[in-house]
Amino acid sequence: MAEFNDLPIELLPFIIQYLVNLKPQHLAWPGQVSKAFYRCAVPKLYAFPMLHAVAGFDRSSNVAWNKVELDSLSFFAERYAFSNERIKLQVKQLLWTLANCPRLARFVVRLDIRYFPEVLGAAERDAVFSMCFKAIRNCRLLRSFAWTRDFSLSTRILYDLNRYCPNLDELEFNGRPNGNYDPKALVNFIGLRSISVFAPGPEVMGMFPMWMVRTGDSLRSLTLNSTSSNHLVTDVLLESIAVSLMRLEQIRIVGCRRVTHRGIYALFSKNIVGIRSLGLEGLSELFEMSEFVNNCQHTVALTHLHSFTITSPVTGVTSDWLTSLSQLLQSSPLQTFYLYTPGGVSSAAERLDDYPFVEELCKSHGGTLIQFGVLSLRVRLDTLDILVEKCGNLEQLFVWMEQDDLIFFPSTVSRAKFLQSIHLNFVLWPGYHSDITLEGLHAIVKDCPSTVTQFGARNHETSLNNVYRIPVPRRDGSGFDMRVKLGPLENADTPEWLRGTVRVS
Repeated sequence: MAEFNDLPIELLPFIIQYLVNLKPQHLAWPGQVSKAFYRCAVPKLYAFPMLHAVAGFDRSSNVAWNKVELDSLSFFAERYAFSNERIKLQVKQLLWTLANCPRLARFVVRLDIRYFPEVLGAAERDAVFSMCFKAIRNCRLLRSFAWTRDFSLSTRILYDLNRYCPNLDELEFNGRPNGNYDPKALVNFIGLRSISVFAPGPEVMGMFPMWMVRTGDSLRSLTLNSTSSNHLVTDVLLESIAVSLMRLEQIRIVGCRRVTHRGIYALFSKNIVGIRSLGLEGLSELFEMSEFVNNCQHTVALTHLHSFTITSPVTGVTSDWLTSLSQLLQSSPLQTFYLYTPGGVSSAAERLDDYPFVEELCKSHGGTLIQFGVLSLRVRLDTLDILVEKCGNLEQLFVWMEQDDLIFFPSTVSRAKFLQSIHLNFVLWPGYHSDITLEGLHAIVKDCPSTVTQFGARNHETSLNNVYRIPVPRRDGSGFDMRVKLGPLENADTPEWLRGTVRVS
């Protein structure tokens, strides 16, 4: 009889690949079977973030820091998910491993610090940062680094990154120095391909044009993520850096309330390679979509656009605005489209169906559209039917619906042969309580296409679930029935299409 060991070793990576989207320990366990399993499982184990607010912390990950070679390691945590003591323990274990095990640290290619303990004594803080400096020096092959926590990034960290990590090409950081780091240290980072600034402060924005002159030629991705009270990112700033950013392929401007169509067009007008991904979220109320469209007709910036995310005007969605939006995207090979309204539930009375926008979108992009999402604008079943019929390659769907329409949802999407992820929000008016139970969700998922592997709904705490289909033998022995079970999303990576929705009050 053939045994597992008789399989060609070349098949092992393909077998291990099926465990990638499960819990970290599901990959850690095969790594302890043999050297062959170790070599195949370990790189995939650390190709994704391991410490995340959803995944939590357990003994298996504690062991993994010291026993497993790291291909990619990220640290994520959030204030409301863990106690400060647990955070301190995690930070210390992570940094201690990288600082004291150079053999492991040299495999790290991505390091994300998105939380740092708030309460540290002077001696304890010095010890933690000492480990951090040593850890960075050991991560010689680091390519991506993120440190977004307030009051924690230091000049020394930036100095060591620039000196000891020559392969670094992605940098994400908190833009409020608060006296902890010198913004001038950023100018030394040249040759970067991606820069993301969270909550940019005046010191960072003051030297930003000079920095872009030095690294702009290599830069392919720029994200400026501001807050509604921060007015430092303006049209004038974008106009001043546009000439240095001629090769941008990804642009995301979030929460910058003083940026209008003028600043975005400045970036477009100088572009010579074409924008592939564009996010315009929570910008100025003075953003004129029709004028923006007219200006863009004189550029080729959007002829390669694959992904587009936008928030509607605070004043509401109008027919003219959606018509201009259709014209803007008409010549783009669009694959991903997400539209958010800034009003949340209060704007859910509006319906996307009231305008011929979806029909126009399907007419122009039906052959290429893969991901479609609309938040806080209701979508009727007939509109959804058009979307499924015209977009034969649809894989991800994120829509708001009337609760009474949910029972008809599975039959409406039944023709979507490649649909993988579904997220449904439904309108709950004041005084109206949802009667959708977990069993009701199971019934909806059961009748959805068998290709669906992720499903989520608004009225349940877990916004997205893995879908498991379990064959159950019939009592009469005539065959099997498929029983559907929803389980928590086990991969530490949150899908991009569910991240960072901007709400503008």
